[in-house]
Amino acid sequence: MEIKSSTIWDILSVLVLAATAGVLVLYGVIFFFPNNPLNVFPPQAPPAVVVLPSPTNTLAKLPPTNTLPADALATATIRPSETLTATITATEPTVTPSRTFTPSLSPTITGTPPTATRTPTNTQNPIVLTNAARTAIAKTNTAAVALTNQAKTNAVLQQTQNVRNTQTAQARTAAAQTEIAGRQTQTAQVLTQTAQVLTQTQSFNQTATAQVMTATQNAHNTATAQSVTQTQIATVTLVARVTQTVQAQIVRDNPIAYSITGGDETAEWFISRNMSGTVNYTLNMSGYPQARPATGWWLGEVNNHFLLFSDPSKINPIHRILYTTGVTVEQISTGGISANLLEPSVNLQEGIAENRVVVFALATGGFGTDRNLWIVNGAGGEVTQISDDPTWDDHDPSWTTSGSPQIIYVTGSTLGAENVYRMSAALSSYPGTRLTFYDVSTTEINSPRWCSGYDWDTEVFFDRIVFAMRTSPSDDWDLYAIDPSVQAANGNNEGVVRLTNTAGVDELQPDWSPFCSRITYLSNSGGQWDIWTMARDGSDSQKMTDNADVEARPLWMPYK
Repeated sequence: MEIKSSTIWDILSVLVLAATAGVLVLYGVIFFFPNNPLNVFPPQAPPAVVVLPSPTNTLAKLPPTNTLPADALATATIRPSETLTATITATEPTVTPSRTFTPSLSPTITGTPPTATRTPTNTQNPIVLTNAARTAIAKTNTAAVALTNQAKTNAVLQQTQNVRNTQTAQARTAAAQTEIAGRQTQTAQVLTQTAQVLTQTQSFNQTATAQVMTATQNAHNTATAQSVTQTQIATVTLVARVTQTVQAQIVRDNPIAYSITGGDETAEWFISRNMSGTVNYTLNMSGYPQARPATGWWLGEVNNHFLLFSDPSKINPIHRILYTTGVTVEQISTGGISANLLEPSVNLQEGIAENRVVVFALATGGFGTDRNLWIVNGAGGEVTQISDDPTWDDHDPSWTTSGSPQIIYVTGSTLGAENVYRMSAALSSYPGTRLTFYDVSTTEINSPRWCSGYDWDTEVFFDRIVFAMRTSPSDDWDLYAIDPSVQAANGNNEGVVRLTNTAGVDELQPDWSPFCSRITYLSNSGGQWDIWTMARDGSDSQKMTDNADVEARPLWMPYK
């Protein structure tokens, strides 16, 4: 018969449950009956009860408490030599209070006096009682000693606490004193700072007041100076305007003299007229058949104005002619030189003759040949040659009008370009300082004229040279201006200013008005030679003459 595994497991489960129930019953019996023989760990038997006998019917008394001798008591010694110190810092110390220990000295003794059954026949009870009493007495003494020691300990603790309290109080006092000293120091510093601030404030106020007073004074002085300056400027401006007006009037009134040539190189008439067209005089030069057009002015000793010209047919060819209706001619002796003398010009504008110097060009080989420069005293006398290069043609001399008198002239190689030079009136200075820098061999220049004036627009003084130039025979003659100082410094033609540039028209033979405000010149505009004027910058050109006569060499009379 086959037994299933599930049946075996059911049987085993029943056996386990039965064993478990048996164990539980066994432990239950042991729990409720601990003295059961089945308990392998039975409880111990309680101790036997001892019954103390008593000789009397009354309760036995405990013996009196024994007092220990004085030397047995615990004492606390406080060493007076100990020095308690507190370190005081700048900051306030933080004191943490110690816990105060207050012992409780109230021991409570509890117990029930033993009850003894007196058994007279038991002779050992007194001994037992005595031992018990001694034990109790010893315990009492121990308790008393403990209480005494506790009291002494409490006293020591109290003294220690007092010392600590004293130290704490001293530390707090020191801290308070330190704090007070610190606050006093701070107060002193604040007072010092306050005094410094007051001093600085007072100094600042004084400085500010002084600055304000200085600024006020400066402002007053500046305002006064500005007022004075403005007044002066206004005065100067007014004077300048009056001066400009007067100068303009002088320019309009001062005559321009020119020559009527009749078509050749000789002068037939000298005519003088001003810008308004009024003719002052006409001088017939028939008595001087070889007279050349006038090339300079001479201001006489008594404010008589003379035109300076040359007549090579005369023994002394340099002449000055008074420009009045009555012809008065004066000769300047040249030591017998007569032929081929051209272009005389005198330095300065006034003064006696012996203080003047006349410069002129002389062609010793005849007209059209090489020319050189010569000088002679204004009163006449011996002539002196101041240029002597046979390969250079020196011509068209005139004088500077500022500084020490110097001569400006035109020179150039017979096969090269002409340029403007400046030199002193002495042979040793030839050729002098070059003022233009042209290198085209066919360049021709004539009539350089110097003028020193004042520019009212820029309020500066200036020197100018105006001249006529053409670069080839087929070109037109035009007018140019330069600043001689700039030209000499630069050594090039960058400063040359062109004043005229009219196609098919020749403008040449320029000359300055008084104060260098205008220029007069000769122009063939319109097909005939006439006299024109223009401003110094080339603007405002005006025609002065308009006739069929051949006119030449216009000269503006200078102003004394």
